[in-house]
Amino acid sequence: GPLVNVDGACASGTHSVGQVFQMIRAGSVQVALAGGADSTFTRGVMSACSALGVLSERNDDPARACRPFSADRDGIVLGEGAGVIVLESEESARRRGQEILGEVLGYGASADCHSLTQPSPDGPARAMTTALRDAALRAEQVGYVNAHGTGTPWNDKTETAAIKSVFGE
Repeated sequence: GPLVNVDGACASGTHSVGQVFQMIRAGSVQVALAGGADSTFTRGVMSACSALGVLSERNDDPARACRPFSADRDGIVLGEGAGVIVLESEESARRRGQEILGEVLGYGASADCHSLTQPSPDGPARAMTTALRDAALRAEQVGYVNAHGTGTPWNDKTETAAIKSVFGE
């Protein structure tokens, strides 16, 4: 099957899942791996994040360092990690007798070229609206929103505005 590399910074893993979902729905593949990895510990990345002022300064209290949407948030904590999941068409999973643990109903993505440190809520709102439309769902049918949640004041403000614009208060 196809081998595709998706580069969307922090959202690469989510974009990978969305791309595989679309390939399965289109009938291009029946089963595929989707995942992401992030390796940010380079001098350039650390220097850039420091210069942008987005790193948490709570080095003495790691448990309180990254606190998205909290009044006492002060920035991000960089980390490294990877994750991979198997996505499969429902027909293929049932034929193989596999337990179905979840279902992807829709996907939406957008890029925000407004500013690296002061994003606009338009991009995230557009992605959520696209995902809802793709899934044929109404906002009130959604019970959980997985936010980016960097813990920076601008990102928190942007995500809150975007979520409220799509889902209401």
